Amino acid sequence: MMWYGCGQQQMLFNLLALVIFMSFPSCTPKLQSHDPECHYDIDTLWTKEVGTSAFASTPLITDVNSDGFLDIVAATFTEEVTVIEGKSGQPIPGSYWPFSLQDSSFHASPIQYDYNKDGKMDICLCTSNGEIVFFESHGTLMYGETLKVPNLAVERYWYNKELSYNYRNIRDVILKSYIPDQPCAESLTNPQEDPLWSRHHGDCHAGLILNGQYVSIDSHILSTPVIADLNNDGVTEELIVTVTYYFDGEFYSIPENLQKLHLSQDELDNYVASSIVVFNLTSKSVMMQIPLDLSKGSSKFPAYALFTPTVVDLDSNNGPLEILLGTSSGHLYVLNSDGSIRNGFPKLVGPIHGQVTVEDINKDGRLEIIITDTNVNVICVTVEGQNLWDMPLSGSSSAGSRVADINADGILDVVIATNNGNVWVLRGDSGEVLPGWPKRLMSKLLPKNVLISQLKTDRKHLDIVIPTHDGNLQVLSGDGKCSDIIQLGEQSLVQVLAADLVPGSPGLELLVSTSDGTLMCLHTSTDISHPERSILHYWPAETISYNGFTFWNAKVGVMVSDVTKSLKHVTGTSFPLEFDILDDHIAKKTWNSYTIKVKIGNEVLYKETFSQPGHYQRSIPCPNQPIRSTVKVDMTNQHGQLFQDTFPMSFNMSIQYELKWLLLFPFLSMVCLLLLLHGYPTVNLLPMTQQTKQK
Repeated sequence: MMWYGCGQQQMLFNLLALVIFMSFPSCTPKLQSHDPECHYDIDTLWTKEVGTSAFASTPLITDVNSDGFLDIVAATFTEEVTVIEGKSGQPIPGSYWPFSLQDSSFHASPIQYDYNKDGKMDICLCTSNGEIVFFESHGTLMYGETLKVPNLAVERYWYNKELSYNYRNIRDVILKSYIPDQPCAESLTNPQEDPLWSRHHGDCHAGLILNGQYVSIDSHILSTPVIADLNNDGVTEELIVTVTYYFDGEFYSIPENLQKLHLSQDELDNYVASSIVVFNLTSKSVMMQIPLDLSKGSSKFPAYALFTPTVVDLDSNNGPLEILLGTSSGHLYVLNSDGSIRNGFPKLVGPIHGQVTVEDINKDGRLEIIITDTNVNVICVTVEGQNLWDMPLSGSSSAGSRVADINADGILDVVIATNNGNVWVLRGDSGEVLPGWPKRLMSKLLPKNVLISQLKTDRKHLDIVIPTHDGNLQVLSGDGKCSDIIQLGEQSLVQVLAADLVPGSPGLELLVSTSDGTLMCLHTSTDISHPERSILHYWPAETISYNGFTFWNAKVGVMVSDVTKSLKHVTGTSFPLEFDILDDHIAKKTWNSYTIKVKIGNEVLYKETFSQPGHYQRSIPCPNQPIRSTVKVDMTNQHGQLFQDTFPMSFNMSIQYELKWLLLFPFLSMVCLLLLLHGYPTVNLLPMTQQTKQK
């Protein structure tokens, strides 16, 4: 089944989720254990059908309404967006979810941001057609607040020129951003109009030939954006979006749509490009549109950009952040915060379809960049672009990598799943394949990242969880000795998530998003030895943060104490915060730093930089207005890596209720006094108007 206006996105979705792995031979069963010690006790708690199409992106697990319980924000590939309770799978009482965005499709996962500056986190969702919409937590669409990624104008006959893969040469044939005409933009302010502008490409002149010399190519968002303080000015307001530009063949197969382009059907293939677009969410404007690659659609290495950008401080000096992105053309781009290209980049490798992993993989105090191309060449480079090691693997991969100390030997490892059914574990400091790996599973794998967790806490090693093509869930022990299969009966095209969705029950829950639009909540028997540290075992989104690729097993991060989380309600001008900064990965340097920010929405209540991990207590000022919201405690280290703990809290809400009674009491007293003095009036005391009916 195809959806109107989504033809090429559906093609890309199928390419990523189905075509790639079907080109490889079936796997021979290699790893299966019937040892009772290898059994993982995992049961289904609930299932919920939230749409009629597959999940092309992972949901988001978060406390949407600040009630202390985790919720699930999910968008299936077409139209439907919903929020349900994590503990039951049922809709949130009193909300307006689900919401249907007609003729839309979603490759991007939901993210959160306080867009209307009311101290509460809103939900941001990007459609495949380049629109960015915002919802309040209860499910109301913010009409008139839709942002649109501008199109890209390139020379009409650029492909007749001699263009090498040189960044400057490609920019020579790009004119500038092309923003639709004002009449189209004005329709956004009318809530009676369709809230998503440029819904119909031709209405906003998408693809219009400018002066006969340039062609404006339609913009598409095929991955989840990130929100960060890119320029390190203290305000988290930059929305960083990976954009691919092309003409949707399905939409332009309609003659009247194609006629507006002044291009033939065959010419549509000549225009595929990619860029990074940065919005300022405070001014609601485009800060930068940075073009990257340009190609024909039929090129052997077309210029698609298919995954989330990575944002981190490669200089490790608590400064502005850099943007890292790989493209299908095989380029690794590293952009400075002002949009310029970092020295030593772009770096040419094989086609990159996955997110770029960044971590201090060898404990030298500096970050390393790990690239996985579709030919499964795993390359580790320095922040200057110099190769440290590379390791060719078998099969193909389109999802990137994860990092963890799988075998508990004190050295970080790189974990990659390939579509031929192999799970690889590479030693992080050398790239060597660990003894006993790869493990071949019972089935082929769809292009996705593995989930790393610890499902048996009586053992030191970690566990690897990944759905397989045959509709099962495969669990591997980190020591390579155990494997177990949990039958799901449904395929999953995206990564499994983990969180404590059912408070009060021991262990974490796994969230599986299936290819028929169903969410499955699976309960594990994990007995976390330190319940207050369970937040550090969560994997609530595709990537934990805009640069979180590593499962630290409660060894690195920030943890708010149960004493603080038990407060729930605060009255006064401040509240006590008790927290721990954890870092068992400290390199032997003297310049480690940990910046703590306590936030309500976008408002920073408190900020301080610490030089050492440890236990700390601080007094935090309350917000100026009475509010119930989620308090976020963010920790960033010198690399700009983000760690977070959250908890709900209401501030001075009792005072607000008391003020209502204080205002009501004088009024009631006066009414009672008048009744005592004058009795109940026989005539109306207030002026009245009477309407007469004319015949």
